[in-house]
Amino acid sequence: MAELLALDLVPVKIDQDEMAGGLAVAAALRGQSDGGIPWYVIIDPARGRLIERPDGSLTIDPAALLATADGPEGNVGCPVTPSERAHFLDTLDATRRNLTDEQLSLIAADLHAFARETIGAEADAD
Repeated sequence: MAELLALDLVPVKIDQDEMAGGLAVAAALRGQSDGGIPWYVIIDPARGRLIERPDGSLTIDPAALLATADGPEGNVGCPVTPSERAHFLDTLDATRRNLTDEQLSLIAADLHAFARETIGAEADAD
């Protein structure tokens, strides 16, 4: 799945506890959202640059934030339930530039298989 995701996404891990400035970067990207980890954001590469405010805090143009892990029921984290997977796939679909419909379907199938291994029959409930 990572190979397919790499067609459109560049993963960047921000460890807010271990990285210098990590907490400030996470706060700029998440805003008021606080729903645990893992959490993701898809940023427009043309506008997604952090800007330092006069008070030293960081901000980003809200229009640069194309999608986040914050679904209707909160942070989808590692998306295993049907609603979590749906939100994750919707964010990929809405922001993709290179992923084909077939590749998106492969990602969906991989996620479903992982969900069945992880949570069993709940992966099919909705």
